Amino acid sequence: MFPELVKTASQILTKEGFLIINTYSPKLGEQEIKETVREYFPTKKIDLNKLCIKSTTGKIIEYGELTKVY
Repeated sequence: MFPELVKTASQILTKEGFLIINTYSPKLGEQEIKETVREYFPTKKIDLNKLCIKSTTGKIIEYGELTKVY
């Protein structure tokens, strides 16, 4: 499903456009995201960052990935 979403975005995004994708699935890993996005956006810059929050006990909890394509 993720590759289809990225493919569709690549077809409608203008040359000057950008894409921001937040993923909240532990089954979708960083490497798969990078490879899929690179396949459909080979000439654009890609930033990938972990989405995380600090709990009240100070523990860092990761809950997804933030991908920027520009």
